[in-house]
Amino acid sequence: RAPSPTTFNSHDMNKKIAKGLVQVGIYLLVFIVIQIVVMQVVGICSLLAQGFNASEIVTRMSDGSMLSDGKTLCIFFAINAVLASLLFVRRGWAPVSRSYLQSRPWAVLFWVVILSLGTLIPFAFIEELTDVQMPEATLRAFSAMLREPVSYAVLGVLVPLAEELVFRGAILRTLLTLTHRRYHWVAIAISAVLFAAVHGNLAQMLHVVPMGLLLGWLYYRTDSIVPGVIMHSINNSAVYIITNLVTANPEARLIDIFGTQQHVWMAVGFSLCLFIPALFQLAVRLKKA
Repeated sequence: RAPSPTTFNSHDMNKKIAKGLVQVGIYLLVFIVIQIVVMQVVGICSLLAQGFNASEIVTRMSDGSMLSDGKTLCIFFAINAVLASLLFVRRGWAPVSRSYLQSRPWAVLFWVVILSLGTLIPFAFIEELTDVQMPEATLRAFSAMLREPVSYAVLGVLVPLAEELVFRGAILRTLLTLTHRRYHWVAIAISAVLFAAVHGNLAQMLHVVPMGLLLGWLYYRTDSIVPGVIMHSINNSAVYIITNLVTANPEARLIDIFGTQQHVWMAVGFSLCLFIPALFQLAVRLKKA
């Protein structure tokens, strides 16, 4: 007895889903491998330049302190972002085109900026409510990096571009294809969780997951990473600006910045006055090129 067309369709669909999930796994694995390889190469070169011997380098590698100074971290993030961007674009894993910008979405991008500014304080407030602290070694290294002027270009430009290409342009694009966009929030949620997981610590994950949901939504509605790159860039740049212009401590709490709890609540309320209208405007205006 010959299999029915339904059986063939089901089998083909399962093969397509399996192939898509393998692709997503490959994208994620390649991104992680690039990070590991670049970390080892940059770290070893930096330690050799500082005069460390082989046994000291091995010790640094084992305890995770290879990238402890700001300049080395900047070099690592810059090389990692450039390599990942070039690889994903050249391989066609994250297709790029000018079509979205050629549609002149200036009003949309304006509201993306407003939305981004409106997320900064509320997301920080939610993160503080959980009271999860970043690991001490990570915090020291991150603080050292933020004191380097060039870190603004690295964190504000290169890293957002690379991560949007990988997690929205490649991973989310593939997941949306698998779900035929009918279950787009499932695809967006999976990409947001993967995006948070690669940051490697719970403190950042609590902030990155809701950010990843917004970035995924922007991509789903536009088929472009441009709105996400802008939002991602503003979020990363804010950390640099606050650290260098407001407080020297990147882990400063909102009350340290605003002085009193009442002022913190006022700041959260003002931010929501930006966030809610911007979200409404984008829900109306977002469209594909």
